[in-house]
Amino acid sequence: LCVDFKFGRCRQSNDCRFSHDITTTTTSTSSTSSTTNPQPREENSTEVICPKWTCAISRPNTNSSHFETSVNTKTFFQMGWNMIESGDTGTRQHVITKLDAETGLAIIKTLTDIIDASQRDETTVSIFRDSVLPFYRIISHSDVLSLLILETPVNTIYTFPFGPNGRRGLNVFRFAITALSGMILGYRSMDKEVSTITISSSLAVLDRLIKINQSTQTVEGFTVIIESISACIPEKFRVPNAEQSLTRIRCCLNIGSSLPLVPTQSAPQNLISAAFHSSQDLPGNLFNNGVRHDNDLVGVTDILILPTAQEIAPQRQECLLLVNLTQHHLSGLAGFLDGHFRLLCKDTVGQLQDAVHEEVMRLEHLNRNVSTQYQGQQGVRKLIYHNARSSRMCVDRRKGLQVVVEFDQPTQINNKSTMQREDWWNWWR
Repeated sequence: LCVDFKFGRCRQSNDCRFSHDITTTTTSTSSTSSTTNPQPREENSTEVICPKWTCAISRPNTNSSHFETSVNTKTFFQMGWNMIESGDTGTRQHVITKLDAETGLAIIKTLTDIIDASQRDETTVSIFRDSVLPFYRIISHSDVLSLLILETPVNTIYTFPFGPNGRRGLNVFRFAITALSGMILGYRSMDKEVSTITISSSLAVLDRLIKINQSTQTVEGFTVIIESISACIPEKFRVPNAEQSLTRIRCCLNIGSSLPLVPTQSAPQNLISAAFHSSQDLPGNLFNNGVRHDNDLVGVTDILILPTAQEIAPQRQECLLLVNLTQHHLSGLAGFLDGHFRLLCKDTVGQLQDAVHEEVMRLEHLNRNVSTQYQGQQGVRKLIYHNARSSRMCVDRRKGLQVVVEFDQPTQINNKSTMQREDWWNWWR
């Protein structure tokens, strides 16, 4: 369109090379307007449910330490399952994260309280079908369990129904047994799919709960529960997923019936297993050769921690912990503590004892050329400082007893500069 013509200033008339047709501009403007102002997109069912479900979660009461949990668990968990089933990864992450929060766990606690209060069979089936089953399907959904980012919150949600020492978990799954029995006894052909989903979801939750909470192996009630569930499931409802969960649960609970039978051979009776016995060098005067030195005593309470002069050069190996504890001179806990005390003393002062022993041997044989830097039997680094003398002793409130010892400069650094001597001391300190 001619700009001058638009404002009534074009002097070219028909000779103008730009268009003077205003209708084209109007059509273009209207099409642009319709493009820039599209019709609002309709929300899908998940987007409609999600805000309502999030608002249904109770908020902390600022005037009380408890949570307001007057939420309808039936509506809450059914809406949550619809979001898990039809939503995307972000929606599933949102649901699990909210259930892992304090307010979400409070609603799960409300559900377990309803389970504890339910006594009649007719209410048990309806509560399980309307509230418990959607909750089971939420936390056992394959996409939820496969998301690594949800591993921690999912484990928290599974741990909460287990409860302290498994008491809450026993009540929850005893309730599940009653509900499953009622649903299966009232079985109709149209309910086959629902019954199969119910059994698979219940076993999947129990499988995961036992896997996360290893203490279930010590709770006897879970063994009875899994056998009761197995007994009430008809053969036509034993789908592969349910069978796999049942097998894993039995293996975790160490139920021997889940293991394949292996033909065994009767073992010959009255056979004595072969054993190798060797003479043991017992401590102190318990051995025929007598004591090793003046610190070689039977009772560890009488042993000195630092080695004595006779102990520095022993003629025989020290008495340490025996591999075969049945040959120890003490039995039970006393023998165990005795052996480990002797090992601790050897580990603590053994290197010092070896270093002193090597220096004593060098002094006794001065004609031998023995280096002042010697690697002992245990690979200990050793330096010898001559003409050592105590110059000062004091007690500090924080550092304790302090002893200052002076000695001659080592010969290997006499001709070194101040910086070289400092580096040497930092290296060997």
